Amino acid sequence: HSDDSRVQQAFLRFSKEGKKSITAKSHLDVCYEIERESLTRSLRTSVGLSSMDITDNCDFIAHKPYNKFSNVCRASGFKAESNWDWPNFWINVQNELQSKKTRIVVSRRINPFSPHTFLNSFFSNELFSPSNQVNVIIEEDPKKAQTLCVILNSSVFFANFFLLKEESTGRFIDIRFYDLYEMKIFPSESDISSLVKVFKKYGKVKFPPLRNQFDIHFDERYKEFWEKEKSQVYQQRLFSVLGQLIQPSPERLNLDLDVCKALNIKISKDDLIKLYAVFVKEMIIIRHLTRD
Repeated sequence: HSDDSRVQQAFLRFSKEGKKSITAKSHLDVCYEIERESLTRSLRTSVGLSSMDITDNCDFIAHKPYNKFSNVCRASGFKAESNWDWPNFWINVQNELQSKKTRIVVSRRINPFSPHTFLNSFFSNELFSPSNQVNVIIEEDPKKAQTLCVILNSSVFFANFFLLKEESTGRFIDIRFYDLYEMKIFPSESDISSLVKVFKKYGKVKFPPLRNQFDIHFDERYKEFWEKEKSQVYQQRLFSVLGQLIQPSPERLNLDLDVCKALNIKISKDDLIKLYAVFVKEMIIIRHLTRD
């Protein structure tokens, strides 16, 4: 329960990790003590994660029945059929979890307009087995994984992302594996050392929502843009944000400047702000397509 958005659809949630057990609560505040030996580190969703390094901020999934398992099943309304093969079920769970152990993931579907979308890729020093809500990147070398995580959260990625996306509904945008293959985002061996330093600098930094990273006044700019487009007398209206330059968050601007420096890309603060302006305009147009 690191953010309210992470537990809205969760039956069991917890706020602290014990060494031997975790005290999880249901939506009715019923507590269940679950032993750690029955759990595997996981990631249920990337929603609500505001820092790149999630080593101490992972979720958990059961890989074998814990002591209160039957109680949780009853409370959640789950009823297994009489011929349910539990032994094979748990064997399959363990095999699945083992096959997708990783240190780095990238969001599979991203909503850049959401107040609960902060970053795009996440790294853990300890291996974890995520759900299918994210794309798994198998990289055993921690330094290479940190390097890629930094790139996937920088505007090097987002420039490719907004160029290649095909979403037109104002909702979640799929990030497909063949999109990642097409992107010019994979650093060379010579860049690893400098990019690892960038990760160590920003790994624990908490970022604001993505839409406010590119423009801290995104909501006001969005409102004023469409007010101007719809109004026949907009000349008489004095807009407070629309005529002003994009104002990125310090976290976003500093991360991108350091990433570009690490990659020996000569780009200025003004250049990045112009790039952010393109992102913001794209987000304003696409976001308006949804009707719900």
